[in-house]
Amino acid sequence: PIRVAVREGRKRILRAWCETSVHRIMDSLYDNDVDAIVEKDLMLYTRSDHQQVGVVLRVRKAEIITEQEELQNQEEEVPLANVQVPTNISSQEEDQLRALRASHYSPPQTKSFREFIQDKCSSLDLLVAIDFTSSNGDPRHSYSLHYQANEEALNDYEEAIAVVGNALMEFCSDECTVWGFGAKFHGEIRHIFQCGNTPTVTGGVDGILKAYRQVFSSDLVMSGPTVYDKVLQQAGVKARACHKIGHSNAIEYKVLLIITDGVAVHLEETKRKLVVYSQFPLSVILVGVGRTDFTFSYQLNDLGGCRQNVVFVEFRRHQHDPASLAKACLEPLPHQMVAYMRQNNIATS
Repeated sequence: PIRVAVREGRKRILRAWCETSVHRIMDSLYDNDVDAIVEKDLMLYTRSDHQQVGVVLRVRKAEIITEQEELQNQEEEVPLANVQVPTNISSQEEDQLRALRASHYSPPQTKSFREFIQDKCSSLDLLVAIDFTSSNGDPRHSYSLHYQANEEALNDYEEAIAVVGNALMEFCSDECTVWGFGAKFHGEIRHIFQCGNTPTVTGGVDGILKAYRQVFSSDLVMSGPTVYDKVLQQAGVKARACHKIGHSNAIEYKVLLIITDGVAVHLEETKRKLVVYSQFPLSVILVGVGRTDFTFSYQLNDLGGCRQNVVFVEFRRHQHDPASLAKACLEPLPHQMVAYMRQNNIATS
């Protein structure tokens, strides 16, 4: 973004800075939509009558200064941009201006997410981690979050897997990893264990759901507490193996989907791990199911001081709108991927 100060000579007409961007200005002029840039972005005024301006702008001079430089020069008021508004421009001159701009400018072309993945990622790998702590309830009873009435009626865990998984599968490799955490096997608490008969599953969402359901035919005993540090650590190990710096060739990017009914008992340790793993090609989607108070989990949405690589979403707020759930979970993902590449000097477009 750029900030514009509106002036007449040395006198600033509008006290506040007006923020816009070069692309925004050029798009407006190119599309003959001057009013949009004037009324919505710049809010330009002229002379002493403070009437809003709605004609083509001629920017004579613009320079970028830092906020610190602006503070140092508050008394002197170094102009960021001097804007002169023509008062009597003929229609012929206006047509010539527009033709000139059109000949030198075309709107910037952006890539779709699919094109971006195909261009920059050799694969997008989905990792799924599922909470099997006792707070979910006995899966044999209908009050349990893991209860399965029949194959057609999905429980909250299955619905979250289906919504996020189906949205991602068209971009992902065929193989997915499915983990569980928070259960006991042979009397020992496991904070990470394999779901299904093989280390990875195929078949997309159906394969993930099959691996999830197979856990209930094992000797699992639901336990606790809610700890997904081991899951994060294992995902971080996988992502670190794909970490590249300064290369333009395609990368393998990991997406970890954690579904849980509780707040991590070691929240600060979880945050610390997420900060460390922000340097690797990894994004974490954390979905909270059930009626737990997830207030503290929302802290993960703002780690501060590092690339934001996690989003927490509360399932019940989107329970009856799968499209809304998918959007809340996946909308930050492209931005997180681009931030990783820029952070590591990998060319983006």
